[in-house]
Amino acid sequence: MFGSIHKADWDTAQIAIPANGAIPAVGSSFSNRTAYSVGLGRKITDDISVLGSYATEDGGGATSTDPFTLTDGSQTLALGARYTYENMTISGGYSYTKVGDVTMTHSTGLSSTYTDNKVTGLGLKIGFSF
Repeated sequence: MFGSIHKADWDTAQIAIPANGAIPAVGSSFSNRTAYSVGLGRKITDDISVLGSYATEDGGGATSTDPFTLTDGSQTLALGARYTYENMTISGGYSYTKVGDVTMTHSTGLSSTYTDNKVTGLGLKIGFSF
């Protein structure tokens, strides 16, 4: 069993784009976030092991005035496996993330809505030891 807690101090990493002619200045309003992850791994045989994990990160709400905010948090499920045969190791994994919906309305009157977004990841590694 494993787990982690990750705190990101985003309030110290703001983005500022100065005004340029008719284009108004744009800036971020990032706030600190905390992400949590828990998982379980299991050695099935001497050659095969698997793991599964769940992760979540809090969001700032379903509405925003920050044009750099594209999600309202996230939730991730991940699966992985490793197989060893003589001097070869094959590792692979899959992750699926559902990000929270957010509607952004900027002070210029521009707005956008990000809904039903998902992120998937797939990895494969083949290694040889000698």
